[in-house]
Amino acid sequence: MKKNKIILATYGIGRFPKNKTQHYQELYKILSQKFEIEIIEARNNIKQFSNDRSGEINCSLTEDFIFKDSYRIKKDYKNKFHDNLLVRSMEFNDVHEDNYRSNSNLIQQLLMLQDISNEIKKNNCDYVLSIRDDIFFKPVKLAKCLFKDIDEKTFITSVFHSNCGISERFVFGRKRIICKILKRIDLAEDFMKDSASLSYARSSGLNGEYLMRYCCKKDSLKLLCAPIFTKRYRANGIFAKERITLRPKYLIHEWPSYIGYINYLRKLYF
Repeated sequence: MKKNKIILATYGIGRFPKNKTQHYQELYKILSQKFEIEIIEARNNIKQFSNDRSGEINCSLTEDFIFKDSYRIKKDYKNKFHDNLLVRSMEFNDVHEDNYRSNSNLIQQLLMLQDISNEIKKNNCDYVLSIRDDIFFKPVKLAKCLFKDIDEKTFITSVFHSNCGISERFVFGRKRIICKILKRIDLAEDFMKDSASLSYARSSGLNGEYLMRYCCKKDSLKLLCAPIFTKRYRANGIFAKERITLRPKYLIHEWPSYIGYINYLRKLYF
């Protein structure tokens, strides 16, 4: 029987050294048992990275890609469009209070996702799994949560790391819906204008998880939130501290992820 085709797309700046990417290789092997796979890797080619919030100071980044046979997008994503959107974001609050550095990083990430979406649209695939290239996860557990029998309005992500929005570390679904999610940079300006009136936004201004939630609501998308806990790897060689859940005062804003988790359990057991 012919296998469905999936695009496995990774993106990031190359925090993981080559010898620490075995979990991505294992994920590929597991998925290849039930899918025909093609790989796209997008890399922001900045070579060195500093971020005071994460404690990464002048850290060198790997030049290596994770996979041998992949379609590769490699460029510096600080371009004119990045600059224009960054200046626009400065008209709003500095959500992360780091002199808009996190805004710049997010915009570069969104530009990578846009390029991935454009490449996927050229490909005759059935499903897409898009995932950051700097997180640790359990490959067997992640692969098991990727249901093929989901409709065009449903996608899978994690119940964790939503930060009052919706988790954006990985997304899985049918080609059309994932391409739309990956191009959420198109909604960034509208989101910033609306952010002050959004009940879940703790501050007006640009934020990745809030933008993800805004995108889903805009297109009436259905969430399946799997219990996949991930850890971010830093370029200074340590894993970031990760909360399993938010502080109690923010829990009321997490309802989309909770409902998504219930939907996931229904899909898994019924």
